[in-house]
Amino acid sequence: MTSTHGDEGGKKESAVQGKMANSCEQCREELAARDNFCPFCGKPVKNSNSASYWLYQLNLLQVKGKIKKAIEAATNLLLVDQQNPYIHSILGELYYQTGAINESIESYRKAIETNPGQAKDHYNLGISYYRSGRISDAISCFEKCLELDSGFTIVFYWLGIAYYHQGSLQKAVAAFTKLLEINPDSVIANYHLGINLNSIGQHEKAIPHFLKVIEASPEDKAALYHLGMSYYNLGRINEAVETLRKSIEANPDDKRSRDLLGSIVDIPEI
Repeated sequence: MTSTHGDEGGKKESAVQGKMANSCEQCREELAARDNFCPFCGKPVKNSNSASYWLYQLNLLQVKGKIKKAIEAATNLLLVDQQNPYIHSILGELYYQTGAINESIESYRKAIETNPGQAKDHYNLGISYYRSGRISDAISCFEKCLELDSGFTIVFYWLGIAYYHQGSLQKAVAAFTKLLEINPDSVIANYHLGINLNSIGQHEKAIPHFLKVIEASPEDKAALYHLGMSYYNLGRINEAVETLRKSIEANPDDKRSRDLLGSIVDIPEI
């Protein structure tokens, strides 16, 4: 008589493997073939053709900080949901985080092509353009962002920075002035407005902005140096000397302040 024990054992093993193949990866409960989500824990069923599955993976990988894996998940999500502009936006952000600026630019451009009314995409594209040295393109994006949403306050900061690097100093002054109208206590806006006012020769107007920075950070050597430069250009020599001394005391290696101070008076080492 032929034994059937081996066959029965094989069938049981196959049944267990089949059950595991149709089980939830997270809670291990058995799933029906038609299930897209586990009815017990809610996790999407692994399926390369399921947008829900790849979206779940994308969110999970982002939370875990696994950026390159998140890019892979977003790319797979895009394959099954090609017209979703938010995937392009997410890819733009992920590429930016890895330093892949050209890929970031391309992703944000695709997001805007699909859905041009999102101010945030124009803003993020502008940042990527700025990081790649394409200042004029960055400015166009920032201006478009404000056209879509005038309350997008941080854009005024980046517009000011971009205008400054473009050499459009009056526009930079206008941008930082607008930012300070909205947020008068912004230390960084006061600093950059002071820099730009000095650059166009409005040293008297620059002084209160540097004083605002120094009030928040008394040993800010950059603000002290530029304040000393303002006083010097106005012929207020005593105030210039006092301010530059403070800058050197705060940072003995501050060559700019030493050189400027040395051009004003012959002083002993501090």
